[in-house]
Amino acid sequence: MLRGQVSKKTKKRARKVEKALETLKKQRKKKKRVEQFNFSALHLIYDPQEFAEKLFRKLEKCKERFEVKLMCLNLVSRLVGIHKLFLFNFYSYLQRFLNPHQRDVTKLLTYFAQSCHDLVPPDAIAPTLMTVVNHFVSERNSDEVMVVGLNAVREVCARAPLVMNEDLLQDLTQYKSYRNKDVRMAARSLIQLFRQLDRSMLHRKDRGKPSEANKNRKLLGYGEVSAPSHVPGTELINADDLKEEHDEEQVDPTSDGDDWISIESSGGEETDDEEELENELDSEEENESDANEESGEDGDSVPKIASATDLKKMTQSDSKSGLKVSNAERLSQTRVLSQADFKLIRKRQLQSELVPSTSRKKVKTTITIDSDDEDDKKGGEILRLSAIEGGIRKRKLDKQARKACVLAGREDRPKFGKRQKANEFASTSNEVKEKKKNFMMVKQKKSLRLKTRRSMRDRQLASNKARRKRQRSKGRK
Repeated sequence: MLRGQVSKKTKKRARKVEKALETLKKQRKKKKRVEQFNFSALHLIYDPQEFAEKLFRKLEKCKERFEVKLMCLNLVSRLVGIHKLFLFNFYSYLQRFLNPHQRDVTKLLTYFAQSCHDLVPPDAIAPTLMTVVNHFVSERNSDEVMVVGLNAVREVCARAPLVMNEDLLQDLTQYKSYRNKDVRMAARSLIQLFRQLDRSMLHRKDRGKPSEANKNRKLLGYGEVSAPSHVPGTELINADDLKEEHDEEQVDPTSDGDDWISIESSGGEETDDEEELENELDSEEENESDANEESGEDGDSVPKIASATDLKKMTQSDSKSGLKVSNAERLSQTRVLSQADFKLIRKRQLQSELVPSTSRKKVKTTITIDSDDEDDKKGGEILRLSAIEGGIRKRKLDKQARKACVLAGREDRPKFGKRQKANEFASTSNEVKEKKKNFMMVKQKKSLRLKTRRSMRDRQLASNKARRKRQRSKGRK
């Protein structure tokens, strides 16, 4: 009852805060990676559509080696993906090779995902995608084949999300509880992708808690373009924030852009950042548990009639969002935004990605922005093979392979055995000297006298120990 009221630091909440910040850091790192264009000539082709069609016609009649065909497929797929060309026969041509037993099938899957883009009709890609799902994502196949298939589906959906339908997506996400960890992680990466694209396509228990940034995000239809009437991100700020930002710059003009900058909420609660984020994540747990109690055994939600209070809240939220958009339009039309303004917008966007939309109070979040954040480019024109093959752990070696590794490591090592003396004229140890002494010299020794007084049980134990020691020494030889 008091879990949401008492702010107590626990290890679980600290782990949740760490995980949320680490996820955001990974996303920023991926976006910040600048694409390396080793083949800049692909961007300078005069008529890429005609060139790709001629090259593909030659490829269909080509009788060269399979390696040459792979290089041609790679070139055509890069042309289609970079210039967003229409080459519908290319997908049906690739479909015949997409089989787990095909040589270099991971490269073929990479070329298929690389050639997909949002301008291709979903009907042109859907048959090839279903071939990948039917041939790879099946319990009859090995775990590595399933991981490769799920990774390929994720990369295709990242470039052309309209090809995925709701039933197929919910079937694929069932592998999140598969017995193999690699398959589970591949299925969860697909769930994470659609949490960012369109949460409504996922099952209710897989949607997670929405953030302020993606709570109303929906997939656009084929050919549909979103034309905002304001600069994206200006709905998160107002003129007072921009004025404060400029005042801070005038006070300290020598400060660089890599410092830690604290963004305070309008509520103004002076609490620790991590404590506030822990409280928000804790309130998420309460809401999630309430939602699970409302859902049935099979996950279907119980229909609920909206009350007058709920309708009033929905009306208020719609009016607030409309007011934010109108303020953003006015700000975009009456002000020329500087680089500092765009940096502030980016900070607020990051904050909206961290803070859940179900929070009752606003969070004071500390976010760092690098000086080269404004130059971030969205990669993905050239797909890496590791995106398809990633997530597959190496199998443990069997006994023969381990033995071969051990023997290979002994080649340049001196032979194991008795340690040689550094000097041949050096004396021996006291232990060796004692063994070579005459019995009459050591018969009065205390340890020897106690040895003769041992019981029968102690003699048996000593005898067994000596016998095992002799057997081990013979086994080494």
